[in-house]
Amino acid sequence: MDTNEEHTPPGTLPLRLLALGSAFVLLTAGCGLVGDNSENPGEGGDDGGEEAAGNGEGGSELPVSSTTTSSEYGPDLEIEVRALETVGDGILRLTVGVGNHGHDDIGSFRVLENKDIGDKDISGISLLDPSTELQHLPFTLSSDGTCHCGGLEDGVEAGTFEEAWVTFPAPEGGAESLTVLTPTTAPFPAVPVSEGEEIQDPGLEEPVLLELRDISDEMVGDGPENEDGSEGSDEDSDGGNGDGGDRDGSDGLERNETDDEISYDISSDVLFATNSSNLGDDAEQTLEQVAQDIDDAGIETVHIDGHTDDTGNDGVNEPLSQDRADAVEDLLDELVDSSGVDYESEGHGSADPVSDNDTDEGRAENRRVTITLDK
Repeated sequence: MDTNEEHTPPGTLPLRLLALGSAFVLLTAGCGLVGDNSENPGEGGDDGGEEAAGNGEGGSELPVSSTTTSSEYGPDLEIEVRALETVGDGILRLTVGVGNHGHDDIGSFRVLENKDIGDKDISGISLLDPSTELQHLPFTLSSDGTCHCGGLEDGVEAGTFEEAWVTFPAPEGGAESLTVLTPTTAPFPAVPVSEGEEIQDPGLEEPVLLELRDISDEMVGDGPENEDGSEGSDEDSDGGNGDGGDRDGSDGLERNETDDEISYDISSDVLFATNSSNLGDDAEQTLEQVAQDIDDAGIETVHIDGHTDDTGNDGVNEPLSQDRADAVEDLLDELVDSSGVDYESEGHGSADPVSDNDTDEGRAENRRVTITLDK
């Protein structure tokens, strides 16, 4: 089976970001991110974890687990890595336990899903080989292009663990351990690879591997969608944008005013670094005009809405957009001199696009924070 390093299926950007971040974590923090799940090490597991423990030098003792704080379930959700096994020629199978420590059942479970290839499964998980700096995406079936994975079809009942699995292309050279990346938890570094029971090849598409070097190249510069490093919002600064609107290409802010309200569309690429909710150095200058309008017009209510493009899944996009809206609110509150201003902030994820997500330009337009001032 040939490696295809050029193929980049839709919906892989957040996986790329996780891979890049994990590489940094691995270089700076070693294996300290994941602790042993000593309270229920064998619950719902199989022999794969016990057999795998200690196979790789410095490898984690399985099972290992981590709770998530990046989804609506918070620490009630636990992801447990139980086994990473060779199950065929060039095929690895990852088995995880998904625990629900809450009081309510999780009936429609999608927080670990890659919506482009999966359906209530763990298709959003990937593997990272630190020795080659390659990220391994899940295998898909030749028959319909869906993830070769299973489990979680019926959700996770309160107080239980459910087991799920997904297959990946094995690294060339037979790495003894790999890093497991999920959309919602810290990485699981140095997970040992063991020998599992061989499975019948169901007919798999070619492997998809992503190079970390290519990922980081795409993320440099103030305008990540432009290969020359220029800001994506500058190129159409002279274009029309509706009655009463004006756009300042230098700060990525578009202002529109009617009799009832003043609204702003601000590119997230200008305010924030990629996949971050920390405001950049130029954010204060960009928001000073908004603060001035609030003071001058005697505004009492300010609506702040965060939006993302549709790469990745809602488990990542919704909390990111909410965190960005909250960050803008905090800075505006510092810049505004008027007292008694009410702020209403909400994150919408990718639910309200203003452009086509099939192009780089469209996705850049969808990554935005909108601010509306009621007159």
